[in-house]
Amino acid sequence: TLQFQKITDDWVDETVFELYKRLINDYEHTKHLIPKDNLTEVKFEEFEKDTVKSLSNIYSSLNIKGIDNALPHFQKYADSQKKYQKNDY
Repeated sequence: TLQFQKITDDWVDETVFELYKRLINDYEHTKHLIPKDNLTEVKFEEFEKDTVKSLSNIYSSLNIKGIDNALPHFQKYADSQKKYQKNDY
């Protein structure tokens, strides 16, 4: 019989967190290579609190044209998600 190894939830958690730490570390050490006009950072909490404003700020900081046309679509989607409840972990 052929069987894959058994993977525990703890192993998955440890692996995901370790990969996340490595990813963030690599990003922090290399983000200086990205031209300042091509990078903007947004805190998730701010994005979650006011998604449309955050998207507007992203468009502005990256000099992306078309925000006036995009905003109504962003707002419509944000409004459709108002009843969404996050999972608790």
